[in-house]
Amino acid sequence: MDKKFIQISIVVVIIVLAVGSFLFFQKSTPREDGSNKLTTRTSSVAVSLLVLDISDVPEDYSLQDKAPRVKSELSADGLELGWMEGYKISFTKSDDSAFSITRIEQFISKYPIENITKLIIAPEEAEGVTVDEIPIEKLGDESRAFKIVDENDFAGSFGYYQIQFRKMDILETLTISGTSQNFELLKELARKAENKIK
Repeated sequence: MDKKFIQISIVVVIIVLAVGSFLFFQKSTPREDGSNKLTTRTSSVAVSLLVLDISDVPEDYSLQDKAPRVKSELSADGLELGWMEGYKISFTKSDDSAFSITRIEQFISKYPIENITKLIIAPEEAEGVTVDEIPIEKLGDESRAFKIVDENDFAGSFGYYQIQFRKMDILETLTISGTSQNFELLKELARKAENKIK
């Protein structure tokens, strides 16, 4: 009788383990239908095509600069994390005088997917630089917004707004500075920039 009980107990334990393992792997295995996609995809769009177009900004802005980014523009941390390539663009508008200028800038960087989450999304702090974070709805995988005043730079001493976000293997920084700093416009442009990353 004891041998039968032990055999039945062993069979029950094996069945429970088999069912438990099946249920565990069923939950953790990505589904074929795509409903459980991994977020480690990389962007399939060339970085030069991720920049904002002139049609994305208000009509009174004109294209100022558009060029690839180079290694000498990057921080040592960015290079250590495997920066691959980047692009930048800027738009300006002049109001009534030569001293009344607003500038929108976009900086794009591509990193290896395994390092993109190691990047700290925050402006570089230094003496004479005041950084205040502003709440913002999520863009991409992570995003943050700031009001920055840089007493070390004449133009920066008036302050400017910045939005940084990362999506897939792309890190973007957008700023608006000058006399007409429209944070709502910057948020709208950041959303357009995010939608270009596919």
